[in-house]
Amino acid sequence: MEVEGDSMREVSHFISDKVAPIPEITQTVTHYLMDTYKTRGIVMGDGDDDDRLSVSP
Repeated sequence: MEVEGDSMREVSHFISDKVAPIPEITQTVTHYLMDTYKTRGIVMGDGDDDDRLSVSP
């Protein structure tokens, strides 16, 4: 099952209130995929202000 929400709290409340009480569900595991805002210390943006040089082998 894939669930999307505006916050981790919203997702966790949905899982605990709606999914976990189902008798056939014996356990749940939640993985959060967050938006990338930084890679290797560089803040990600729209890509226009990235002045790094291209690297090719």
